[in-house]
Amino acid sequence: MAAAGQSVHVVAMAGIVLIAALVPSRSAVAEPRPAARVLWVQTRPEARASLTLDGPWLDRRAGAELRLRVRDDRGARIRFVESFDDLELLFYVERDGLKTCTLPGAVLYPSEAAAAKHFGDLSPGVRPEPGTCSNDAAPARRGLVKLKLDLSIPYAPGHRVEARGYVPEKALGQVFVESDVTRSFSPDATLPGNYRLLDAPAGAAFVFSASSDRREAQKLGHNGRYTLVRTEPGAVGWIASSSVQDIPSDDSSGDPNGVEGGMEAPGAHIVLPVGTVLRESVNGQPIGEVTGPFVRHAVRQDGGWSRFDVDTRFGTVAVWAQTSTPAMPASAPTRPAPRNPWR
Repeated sequence: MAAAGQSVHVVAMAGIVLIAALVPSRSAVAEPRPAARVLWVQTRPEARASLTLDGPWLDRRAGAELRLRVRDDRGARIRFVESFDDLELLFYVERDGLKTCTLPGAVLYPSEAAAAKHFGDLSPGVRPEPGTCSNDAAPARRGLVKLKLDLSIPYAPGHRVEARGYVPEKALGQVFVESDVTRSFSPDATLPGNYRLLDAPAGAAFVFSASSDRREAQKLGHNGRYTLVRTEPGAVGWIASSSVQDIPSDDSSGDPNGVEGGMEAPGAHIVLPVGTVLRESVNGQPIGEVTGPFVRHAVRQDGGWSRFDVDTRFGTVAVWAQTSTPAMPASAPTRPAPRNPWR
């Protein structure tokens, strides 16, 4: 007897019934859902944003290098999402205000000659995380872009690391998918805070560190008076063995303080349910949606609509939400609201 979710193929031959096969019914097989790709861009400090595709720029520039989650990258301006504890808003950012960053699979070679050779786990160079941004990029030459990559680690603000070299042009872009680079790092030594990594024993420096403290590294090999090491940012290179100090074991233990408190709106009066559409004006274009407990003070109310001022990284934004449904005469024409991009 066929199990649930299976279909029986029956073939009749000269009065004989044969069961040809038992196969799962297509409708009973759960098709794997592809994982949604999350796209990102990183701004320059001078980047500007707007609420609509062709609308005026907001009154505040980025002011720093901000990482933005992309909703749509197909237009003249890239649409991105700003998330808060209780809502999400959609903005547009100008492409000229975005940095050039590495894409998945990118490699920084210390020289043009190195780019023509096989790159392995022990090859001097860097496998940067996707989204590692360039501070200074020259025009492409023979498919390679000469640039500087900032390899500084966010949780070590006092440690600056920069790599200089060549990245294939096809491995660079403004919009990238964030993913982890699989690499082994088992520190067994420390380096001076201002270490330099070389592309060969007694070769040219291509990784430059600036720190007041010694930094951990993993020893990979020796050649004469030089040691091949891997650093925490993922760079592999040579350094004078006299600069390398052994450590007995890895005693480092992270103590991340990444807990962020939610924002409490003083004098809050309006409660909106999750899923409430937020618009640029009364019955205007959708620019956001309530995604969590929403309790905010309404700075203005108009015919069943309430306005809220939201402080964003690009300035204060006025958003509207329908907080009650006013009665309308039966003869009054109705105008359909613009499509909600979240649906």
